[in-house]
Amino acid sequence: MAKHRKKRERLISTEAAKMAEGIDIPYDASQTTDDEYTLFDFNHGRAFGIASHIGRVNGMQLRKELDNGITIAMGYELKHIDPTRTWVNGQKMKLSAPEDDPDHLFMFYVTPETSREEIHDFLILMTNDFYQRQKKD
Repeated sequence: MAKHRKKRERLISTEAAKMAEGIDIPYDASQTTDDEYTLFDFNHGRAFGIASHIGRVNGMQLRKELDNGITIAMGYELKHIDPTRTWVNGQKMKLSAPEDDPDHLFMFYVTPETSREEIHDFLILMTNDFYQRQKKD
């Protein structure tokens, strides 16, 4: 079983790297001090994301980690409007997760005008970053 999982991960890693080559979105990525998450700042604050390295995490917990990363690690001001909308440094953003499941690997804050294609590109960059970090370890 582990052999098949490793092969699948290599295929995903290779495919993510190929797809990421064609995406021209600047971003900064940094791991949390406990190495459980990676925080992403896309296009200088146009979107923010988080990736879990510990497996699927309850959406509320992952959002808390994303909020902490934005305010503590990145130094941005954050104010919640309602359960799905937030102001980050005076910019209105909405919460987005690629899965409908209550537990997530990835979560984003994006501007309301962010397209599904852009969110898909963010996800590809995050996936590629995740596998590149695994190769280094």
